[in-house]
Amino acid sequence: MNKHLSALIVYRRNRKKYLSEIRSLEWATEEEIFAYQRDQLERVLKDAKENVSYYHKRVEGIRLSDFPILTRQAIKEEREDLIVSKRIDSKTREDTTSGSTSVPVSFLLDYEHRERGMILKLFFNEWAGLQLGEPMIKFWGLFPAESWKGRMHDRISYWSRNIIPVSTLDFRMERLEEFQDIFRKKDPKLILAYNLPLYEFAKVLRRKNKTLPIHGAIMTSTSTQTPEIRATLKEIFQCEIFDRYGTREMMDIACDCEKHEGLHVCPYMQFVEIVDDKGNPVPKGVPGRIVATQLHNTVMPLIRYDTGDIGTWAEEKCSCGRNWPLIKQIDGRAICMFKHRDGGRLGSYYFMHHLNNIIGQDQFSRQQIIQTNYDAFTVRLVLYEPANWGQFSQARTAYAEAIESLVGEPVNITYNLVDEIPTLPSGKYLQVICEIPEE
Repeated sequence: MNKHLSALIVYRRNRKKYLSEIRSLEWATEEEIFAYQRDQLERVLKDAKENVSYYHKRVEGIRLSDFPILTRQAIKEEREDLIVSKRIDSKTREDTTSGSTSVPVSFLLDYEHRERGMILKLFFNEWAGLQLGEPMIKFWGLFPAESWKGRMHDRISYWSRNIIPVSTLDFRMERLEEFQDIFRKKDPKLILAYNLPLYEFAKVLRRKNKTLPIHGAIMTSTSTQTPEIRATLKEIFQCEIFDRYGTREMMDIACDCEKHEGLHVCPYMQFVEIVDDKGNPVPKGVPGRIVATQLHNTVMPLIRYDTGDIGTWAEEKCSCGRNWPLIKQIDGRAICMFKHRDGGRLGSYYFMHHLNNIIGQDQFSRQQIIQTNYDAFTVRLVLYEPANWGQFSQARTAYAEAIESLVGEPVNITYNLVDEIPTLPSGKYLQVICEIPEE
């Protein structure tokens, strides 16, 4: 892909302006960043109090601390009151959190929020050395679009940015040679990857005494990048390793730079707080709940939204010289992978996705999938209406068929209807657990 053609296609409409705004903040002073976020917050909070029923009923003042912490359960229960219906248009999109370690919820994102978020992704890619139009492998839990229009959109989007999509949902051993061939032949400048699948891939290569040098860089996301994971990836792929943090509803939030001393929180898309259980800010160096306020989503503004993640503000600034707030570490995110009989791995997102869509996420408040053997899974559900469970026999059959198509053999799925699924100390619960011991 020609870089100039790629830029011509991608940087259309307001996208150049958005990129310019981000760049103006990159080396801004602390005072300039504070002023920018103060002005953005004043606009968002005033608008929310006046136009969003949920906040209009609950908020007296217009300071951020006057707004309650917004939980996922509150979104499920009060969703309609959080939506400004008159602002919904043909470009508004509905999405759903994966629910990997918490309650899945659906939410609306307006066009400007998504456009700004897309440009921020490209900006963070630049930190890892990728210029628009250079080859990038997206090593991700990719589901094919359901409509021909959606599939065409994906193809054009990938083509215009020179992205090679590689799905990690099927991670059996027979696919690992295919992954190696793609990595070698495409010679990517960046591999954007689900953290745990890439780590599992690296461990398989290490067991075979192999390395797979990458001439560019790797950037991981979706789960905590521990020092062990970073060291393993660096050993096997022999390149620079970056980490990025975000959520589907907030989009990208933070990314580490070339110094790798923490995750820089971009002041452009959200205002981020780290608070205690009472919603009060915690000191630097003390872990707390990460809550974020959207700055550009007018159709369903999420204010002081509890991401479900635990983070710690760094006590020292990053030596790179950027003045963006710095998170030293993020804990509490763990997206498990299931095991295949041949020694490979299976993406647990596949199991969650089909449970949410076949059984229906509106039928249960919590769910947990446990792999007890290569062909055996236990699905624990907290149903809203347990008495209606008998009506889901066809859905259970369809779910089993979907899982068998990935596992490659008949599976035994046991359903346990429970009153609750306990949370971890971090406040999350594990939606997926693999009980097959390590070899």
